[in-house]
Amino acid sequence: MRHTPFFHLLKRDLDFNDSDIVLDHLIGTDYNELHLRITSQHLQGRLELVFQNDPLLLVGWIFVDEFENRTMVQLLDIKSNIKIDPRFFNIELQKDLLNLD
Repeated sequence: MRHTPFFHLLKRDLDFNDSDIVLDHLIGTDYNELHLRITSQHLQGRLELVFQNDPLLLVGWIFVDEFENRTMVQLLDIKSNIKIDPRFFNIELQKDLLNLD
């Protein structure tokens, strides 16, 4: 994670004026995209955040690694104020349930 744009995006003090961060903004009729690329030699890939225009809403993101492999996450049918069982975030428990080692 330290070698991806996620590292910069999740920092406590995000600074878009940082000289290592390159931003591109693509404007569409229904959607906007904000592309975040890090120019440091140790970081690779880019993050593309996709926003719906009206109302403004993050609807997903695409991570593109240094080999141009794309991983897309879409946020669909979002609900709020729902309690989620913390066991869903226990990696060891999930590995046991899936018999992964």
